[in-house]
Amino acid sequence: MEKVGKGIAIGSGIVALGLTAAGIVRYAAVDQLARVAFDRDCPVKSNHKQRKQLKGSYDDPIFSAKLYQCAKKLRQQPMETVTIQASDGKRLVGHWSELENAKRVIVAMHGWRSSWDHDFGMAADFFRRNSCSVLYAEQRAQNGSEGEHIGFGVLERHDCLSWVNWAVEKTKGKLPIYLAGISMGATTVMLAAGLKLPTQVKGILADCGFTSIHDISHHVLRNNLHLHYGVGSRTIDGLCRKRLQVGAKDHSTVDVLKNVTVPLLLVHGKADSFVPVSMSYENFRACKGPKELLVVSGADHGMSYYLDKQGYEAAVKRLWQNED
Repeated sequence: MEKVGKGIAIGSGIVALGLTAAGIVRYAAVDQLARVAFDRDCPVKSNHKQRKQLKGSYDDPIFSAKLYQCAKKLRQQPMETVTIQASDGKRLVGHWSELENAKRVIVAMHGWRSSWDHDFGMAADFFRRNSCSVLYAEQRAQNGSEGEHIGFGVLERHDCLSWVNWAVEKTKGKLPIYLAGISMGATTVMLAAGLKLPTQVKGILADCGFTSIHDISHHVLRNNLHLHYGVGSRTIDGLCRKRLQVGAKDHSTVDVLKNVTVPLLLVHGKADSFVPVSMSYENFRACKGPKELLVVSGADHGMSYYLDKQGYEAAVKRLWQNED
């Protein structure tokens, strides 16, 4: 009996050590992924594989080549580089493309670890043809804007409001303003709608946005990285609080949209492998104001305009009708 007892004790110890080791490995993996997700100074190039794992999107060389071509064209357009101070003192950079006799202003917010020219290059000609002056913002902790951590829309919502106030002052309050965001930028503009927006804001375009840090973390860990979310959830929440001073569940577009009356256009690719289309359905159901949802069949993340340009432009023009 004594030998059996010792064997059980040894076996239990081995299991406990195994569980502890597994927990340490899991924490290390989630911590590394959190660095890629949140930290400006993360060595992005060396973590290219991890970024692809997080996003889960497939490579389409034709689409990528088109993105590059349109981004290059947009960068070559004459525009003014402007800077403002965020509510927390950070220096933010934007690019102001002003048209004579403009009918409206677009405040454009790009996505996670992306850029203004990359995310809006394809739609830039459409904006110009339809008499839009555009403020292309550089999101905090990315490109030329200051900041240590990417806030997944939670921090950036205040920056968006600062850019809106800048646009109101720039145009002397005479033009209607629309918020436009892609991916994390879409979440940014939806969360910004929960703040006190100037009356000049007449509509919001949110393309493939997620609902909250918690929800997108849950989806990515479970579906793209095939990790159990139980322990990962607590780890992500702790790392989020450490970096952003908010919990992963503290801010949700679903909660915000329940009280938003500004017209909202939601766009999402049905085949999105990074942000599931179900999140836009959830946002659509939550929104109590005027709303429209465009779901593009076969479109992966950020590909809706590329695959359904006609439908996309028609939906945006319907959104602009709210300025009358």
